[in-house]
Amino acid sequence: MEKSKTSLRNKIQTDVDQIDDVTEKLKMLTDALKDGSDTNEALSYIGFSKCDEVIFKAQLLLQTIANKDDFKMTFQSFKGITEYISSLEMLGEVVCEGGEKPLPGSDHVFEVEKHVLHNVKLAMIRNLVE
Repeated sequence: MEKSKTSLRNKIQTDVDQIDDVTEKLKMLTDALKDGSDTNEALSYIGFSKCDEVIFKAQLLLQTIANKDDFKMTFQSFKGITEYISSLEMLGEVVCEGGEKPLPGSDHVFEVEKHVLHNVKLAMIRNLVE
């Protein structure tokens, strides 16, 4: 999902960059035409021709962007995931391996070093699944 999202973001950024480039070119050409309006007709015609060319490219770019298919990304969960999660009594257990001491019996009192409270709402999981 992350790959698809990144790919889509890159495609959109490419389109935005192309539009920014065309906009900047048009702005430079129109500024040059405004500044050089008192000069000869030949330079004005060349500037007009270049503007016309950039406008044509901009129209093609906008047409290409408009004709791209819409992209929709949704999450579809596995069927029955809510029931499966609800049926679990626990998500796992603590297992000590190696040279550590085994866990004491059920009558042993543990000392708490750190306490973290996690609020998990099943309704929220159901909304994601639906």
